[in-house]
Amino acid sequence: MFLGVPFNIASYALLVHVIAHVTGYEVGEFVHTFGDAHVYNAHIEQAKEQLTREPYPLSTISISPECTSIDDFRPEHVTLSDYKSHPTLKAELQITGGFFDATQVASVASADGSTPSA
Repeated sequence: MFLGVPFNIASYALLVHVIAHVTGYEVGEFVHTFGDAHVYNAHIEQAKEQLTREPYPLSTISISPECTSIDDFRPEHVTLSDYKSHPTLKAELQITGGFFDATQVASVASADGSTPSA
C-alpha cells in the first residue's frame, strides 16, 4: 500500500487541479477510496514506520496560465512550492499472481474429468 498509493493519490490530485484550472473552476475536494487495500508481508515494517510519521504542511500547486486546455497540459506548466517529505521508505517489489494459460486448465480438466473455473 505504501509504495503505489501515495503516487496514485498525488497523480489524481494533480489531475483535479489541472481540470479545475482549464475549466475555470476552483479546486474542490479529492476523495480516494480503496477497492482492495492490502499490505504484503514483506512491507509490514515499512507500513508501520509510515504510520508513525506526522504529516507535513501541504505544499502548494500552481498551474501556468499558458495551459488553457487539457490537451495543452505539460509537466512544465506545474509549479510545486513548499514541498517537504520524510526520508524514503524502501522495500522489495512483491511479485504476485501469475500467468493464466487456458491450455493448462484444459489439460487438468481432461485428466481428472472435472470442469475448471477461472
